[in-house]
Amino acid sequence: MSAYTRKTVDEYEIQGDYGHGWEMLTTEETGAAARKMLLCYQCNEPRARHRIKRKRVPIEEVTPDQSAGVEPDEDITSPGPKWGFGGES
Repeated sequence: MSAYTRKTVDEYEIQGDYGHGWEMLTTEETGAAARKMLLCYQCNEPRARHRIKRKRVPIEEVTPDQSAGVEPDEDITSPGPKWGFGGES
């Protein structure tokens, strides 16, 4: 019998209600960090309601390039698009 490996990881989402329904404000990796952030939002925005929702996020295989925020085929050395104004190219 093999050991169980989780296929998801818990993510704690801080949400705020500013009169138009709940919207996601930020996410935290631990419940303690989420509670600390919730207190910050409650102190700084006392007129809005805030809450923490725990979400289950699938664990994905992460390559070293993806963990750095770079796609494997992405060329990070290119200067990017050239924004011209007034007919410049």
